[in-house]
Amino acid sequence: MIKKIGTSIKNISTKILIALIALSFAVWGIGDIFTGSSNPTVATVGKSKIKLNDFNLEYQAIIENLRRSSEEPISEEIIKTLGIHNSVLNNMINNEYIYLISKDLGISSSENFLRSSILKNKNFHDQLGVFNQDYFKYFLNRNNISEKELIIISEKALINDIFLKTINSSQGTSNIIANNIKKKIDLARKAEVYEIDTTAMIIKEKITDAEIIKHYDEIKSTLLVPETRDLNIISIGNTDVDKNINIDNDKLLEIYNTNIDFYNTPEKRKILQFIFDNELKAKDFLKKTKNLNNINNYIKKNNINRADVDLGFLAKDELESDLGNIAFNLKENTFSNTIQSTFGWKVIYLEMIKSENNLSFDQVKNDIKNDLTTNILNERVYEKANAFYEKFIESNDLEASLKYANLDKKAIKEVAINSIKDINIENNILSEEELAKVIFNLNDNALSDPIESKNNNLFFIHLEKINRSVPKTLDLAKKEVIDSLYNKKKIQQSKKIADTIYSDIINNKQAKQGYLTSSKTSWITNDSRINDTLDPKIKNIIFKTKLNSYSKINQLDEFKYVFVKPTLQSEKHLAKEKRTKPENILTNIDSNIKNDIINALLSDIKIEKKSSINQNFINSF
Repeated sequence: MIKKIGTSIKNISTKILIALIALSFAVWGIGDIFTGSSNPTVATVGKSKIKLNDFNLEYQAIIENLRRSSEEPISEEIIKTLGIHNSVLNNMINNEYIYLISKDLGISSSENFLRSSILKNKNFHDQLGVFNQDYFKYFLNRNNISEKELIIISEKALINDIFLKTINSSQGTSNIIANNIKKKIDLARKAEVYEIDTTAMIIKEKITDAEIIKHYDEIKSTLLVPETRDLNIISIGNTDVDKNINIDNDKLLEIYNTNIDFYNTPEKRKILQFIFDNELKAKDFLKKTKNLNNINNYIKKNNINRADVDLGFLAKDELESDLGNIAFNLKENTFSNTIQSTFGWKVIYLEMIKSENNLSFDQVKNDIKNDLTTNILNERVYEKANAFYEKFIESNDLEASLKYANLDKKAIKEVAINSIKDINIENNILSEEELAKVIFNLNDNALSDPIESKNNNLFFIHLEKINRSVPKTLDLAKKEVIDSLYNKKKIQQSKKIADTIYSDIINNKQAKQGYLTSSKTSWITNDSRINDTLDPKIKNIIFKTKLNSYSKINQLDEFKYVFVKPTLQSEKHLAKEKRTKPENILTNIDSNIKNDIINALLSDIKIEKKSSINQNFINSF
């Protein structure tokens, strides 16, 4: 899903009349944020202004296209999290820059052509395929733009498209370059690999107090006491509200009569349905089962999957009228006659009858009363929570708000990320991750949104104090400092050992074998087409090193080093079906070159003409 989003919002190339393409989309959510007929400026490019209505067209086209192409639902929260509004606005700024370049080059378009394009747009055509003025006016009114503004948007899109297509039509990369790149990509090599691993090495050198103090001063900014937070949890449940509820009998009877269908269950019948290709087979089936005592024996004997024939318990109105009449005139454990249908010939079997069940008022009165009582108590909980919340927003004073709503708090001190699991809010209605997000996204003296439990109890989390991270004292961090110091010495010693081994090998001397492992590779490519088990980092070194020469020594890990010597290479070792196609190389290179040209032009004009974004607009998302 994210890949699709990236593709949609990063493509800088403006298609012809993109504003008109946007007309086909039916969702207009962002426009509802802004009211009235105003059309504020959301960004400027030099002296040009990007208006809210222009942004809406682009933004909604992108969002609806994503929702149509995605296999997963894309909620408003996902859209906000991904920051698509920022990407769309940045795209529009780049398009405005491209328009300025295009205009400087003298590219233009006639107004008559643009009007003709609008008249030909199928989104404004009626059922007869004729331009419909009402459709057109509805679009303009819904998006708060005039016909002239739409023509300006469309003209810019067309001019940009002409400019970009001009770049795209330029001569591509030559075949000579493509073939040389192909040879490099398809090159296969063999190599000697020398790996040095000093992980098991132990530093026996003693560390002095002076070294410890010095190293502590060097790294103390990384030795932090974790940030913790002091919280208050405010819970509001049935015990916090008035439980005195008087419900008279007339009210209960009114509810019963209003929902009478809920308390009356119609007769239902369990039906099995057997379908045959023709009437002869259906009649033959009835003849064989005439004296059948147990339908399950027949199903088992004939290897029939019961799920294929069992329709379950159905009321009469859940069946087609003819079938319903037949089924509800049968007795239990009897077959119908043959029934002709669109899907062949049927025979139905009535296995069981569930009689109609009508619950009287007296039977359900207590249940209605309990449900109504629960609903009233829940409403009182919500009312109390709302009173507390509004008082806090008004006063920004927790104690005054608690007193006003007659509530208590539960204080929890020094909550850290790794102690979130110890906080239990009504059987952990939030996961650790969700609770951490709530707590660590609050500011000082801030109140969370209400959290609702399965029992309809409400909870607020109030952040009383943030205990900021501070460096640990030397006494507290001494073990970490010593470990870090030993690690530092081990890395230094490891590098010396690796350098010595490397020097011995390249000078044809006998190297110490304790930490050294040497091996020879089979044929490899610098990707996974053959030999995908070798570390990609080592592969990269092999293909960057001159044939029959030793590479430089490379650090793979804290205590691991590697160097290589390519010994053989071939441009034809790779199987034909695995080789790179020159046309793919040409396409990729041309695309990269065109993007580089556009980026270079944009870089130049951005120095000359500055842009700015209306931050209030961005903050409205």
